[in-house]
Amino acid sequence: MQRHLRLAASLGLVLLAAACSDIPTAAPEAQLQQVDVSSSIVAGTCTNLVQLNALAAQIFTRESSPNINSVLGKLKELDKLVKKGKIREAKRQAAEIVAFTLKKSKKKGRGRDRDRDRDRDRERENEGGLGGTPAQLKAFTNAVLCFAGIDIEVVLPANSFLVMPADTQQVLTDTTGNIGVQFPADPVAEPTLITFAVVPDTFTQPGGGPLDTKLDQYPGFIVITKTSESNAPLSKPVVVGVCATGAIPQIVRDRLRLGHGASTGFEVTPSASADFIQCPNLVADAGPAPLWQRLASALLPQQLHAFQNESFGGGVGGTVTEFSPFAPVDPQLEFGGGVGGTVTEFIRVPAPGVPTPRKKGTPLNRPSIVADPCAAATVGSTVTPACEPFIVVRTRMGTLLENVPVTWSVTGGNGSVAGRSGTCGSFGANAISLTGVNGRAGACWTLGTTAGLNTIRATPGAGGDAPDGVVFVPASRDFSMTGTADVPANLEIVQGDPQFDQTPFVAVAIPPVVRLTDRFGNAVSGERITWNPFPSSIGGGGSASPLESFTDADGRASTIWVIGDGYNHMWAYLFVGETKLYVDFRALTDH
Repeated sequence: MQRHLRLAASLGLVLLAAACSDIPTAAPEAQLQQVDVSSSIVAGTCTNLVQLNALAAQIFTRESSPNINSVLGKLKELDKLVKKGKIREAKRQAAEIVAFTLKKSKKKGRGRDRDRDRDRDRERENEGGLGGTPAQLKAFTNAVLCFAGIDIEVVLPANSFLVMPADTQQVLTDTTGNIGVQFPADPVAEPTLITFAVVPDTFTQPGGGPLDTKLDQYPGFIVITKTSESNAPLSKPVVVGVCATGAIPQIVRDRLRLGHGASTGFEVTPSASADFIQCPNLVADAGPAPLWQRLASALLPQQLHAFQNESFGGGVGGTVTEFSPFAPVDPQLEFGGGVGGTVTEFIRVPAPGVPTPRKKGTPLNRPSIVADPCAAATVGSTVTPACEPFIVVRTRMGTLLENVPVTWSVTGGNGSVAGRSGTCGSFGANAISLTGVNGRAGACWTLGTTAGLNTIRATPGAGGDAPDGVVFVPASRDFSMTGTADVPANLEIVQGDPQFDQTPFVAVAIPPVVRLTDRFGNAVSGERITWNPFPSSIGGGGSASPLESFTDADGRASTIWVIGDGYNHMWAYLFVGETKLYVDFRALTDH
C-alpha cells in the first residue's frame, strides 16, 4: 500500500509539472537504499494506460530510439496482457520496457575518450538519446513496473540497470565509467535491478574506508545493490571493476585488489581482469616520506607531487557472487622485528671494558667481548626475554594488525620453540603465536645442546585482521643465535699419559694435551689450565712450560714437560666454582 501511495504521489507531481511547464523541474535524488520486498503488488491497480502514455511522452520523442510510437505500442500491449490476467507475460513485457529505457537513458562515449573532444562530440552523443528529467525517468520506469505487478523500485535511474534472465554477456558501467560489472550470459533468475552508487571519500584516517578491514583502503569506494521480487541470488559469478582514484604510488597501484564487504564478512575477492573499464592513472612520484622528512616538513612544508600518465589502465577487478560495498585495498602486509641475533632491533648494552679480575675458584672470563648481547647464548638455555625474537605485522600505512597467526619453526640447531602469550607455551619443533594489539608476536626459544648456529623461522599467515588473499613481505623471517658451550664439566687427557723409557732431564716425547668440555660434550675454549709437575722419585727435578695455558677452539691445551730421573707425575687442573677438575700425567725414565 505504501508503494502505491508513493507512486501515486510521484506520478501526480511529475504529471502536474509537465502540465505547468515545458521544462519540468527535476526532483531531488533519493539516497541509495536496499528495497525490501515484503508484499506483491496487484497488477493494473497503481496506474493506467493513459498515465503511462503521458509519462512516456515526457522522455520519448519521434527522434529518440526507440521512438514514442514504438513505446506507446509496447505500453498498449502491456495493458492488454494485464487486462487478460496474463501477469507472467505482462511482467516480462514491463521488464523489457524498463530495461531498454534505462539503457537508452545513459550517455554514450564513456571510458578512454570521455573527456576528449567533449564539445565536438556532445551532439553525436545525444543523437537518438532520451529526453526528460531524472525524476520523469524514475516516474515512468517505476509506473511500468508497478502496473505489471513487479514490486521493485528504481531509485537512481542514471546509475540503474534492469538485468534480464536471458541477457547475453554484457558490461554495465556507471555514469562516470569508474564502476563496472561484467555479466556473463543468463546472469539472473528473474528481472533484477542493479544500482551503482559512489561513496564519497570523507575518511580522514590514512587507509580508512567503508569496508570493515584494517587493510589499507584507497578511494574508489562504491556500493552496488541488487533488487528483485524474490531477492534471488545471482545465477553466475560476475566481475566487478572499480577505478582507484587519487595519487597512489605505482608500486601500490599495481598490486591493489578488490575488497568486498560480503554478507559473510570482509574478503579479498579472487582477482579478475577489469580491463572493461578505463581508469586515468594518477600516481604519486614518491612513497611515504621517512620520519626525518616528515619532521622536517613541519618546518619546511613541501607539496606532494603527482602526475597523470598519458595512457589509461584497467580497473581493480574481482569475481563475486553477491553485491555489496567495494573498495580497492592493498593486500600486502609488511612485517619486521628483531633480536635473536638480528640487526633490525637494538637494545641498550653496557659499554665494553676491562674484564673484572677473576677470583680463585671462578671460571675465567672469555677473552673476547660480544658486542651484540643477543648474538649468542649458552647451549641448552632458554633465550632471555630481552633477546627473544619477535615480529610486528603492519600495513604500508602503518596500521597494526591483531590476532594474525605466526608459525615459529626450528630450522637449525635442534632447539625448541614456544609461542609467547604473556608466558611461554609448550616447547617443540614448531609453535604458533598471535599478534597482539601492538601487532607484535613473539616466541620463547631454547637453544639446542650442540654448540654452533641455531636458527628459527617466523612465517605469518592469514587470520585475525589478515584475511585470506593477503601477501606478506617478506614471506618469512629467519632469526639466528650462536649456542656457546656451557660451563666446564669434564677434563680429559688427549695424549701424553703414560710414557715409559723416557730420557731424564729432557722433555717427554709426547707433549701432554688435555681437552675441556661441558656437560653436553661441547668443547670449552678460553679457559686457563694450570700445569703442576711434581719432583721425580729419584733425581728430583721436573718442570712445565708454560705453567698455565688456555684451551683453544677445540677445548685443548698443552705444555712442554721436562721430567727428572725415575717416576714422574704432573697434574693439569682448573677450578669451576668450588669444584676442581684435574687429570694426572705419569712418566718413567729408562733407568
